[in-house]
Amino acid sequence: VLGLNAVSDGLNVVLPEAAVKLAGDLRDRGYKPFPIDLSELLKGGGSVKCCTQELRP
Repeated sequence: VLGLNAVSDGLNVVLPEAAVKLAGDLRDRGYKPFPIDLSELLKGGGSVKCCTQELRP
């Protein structure tokens, strides 16, 4: 489910909703998981990280 293809700001973690065990493990370690439905994006081989853009100075 590409669970490790997640995005975090150091506390909040956006990850695929299918990564249930990973979300639980993150919660147990003090993070706030935000699972989202990526079923259509996963069909094309993408995940959360594919929906981001890095901003650099």
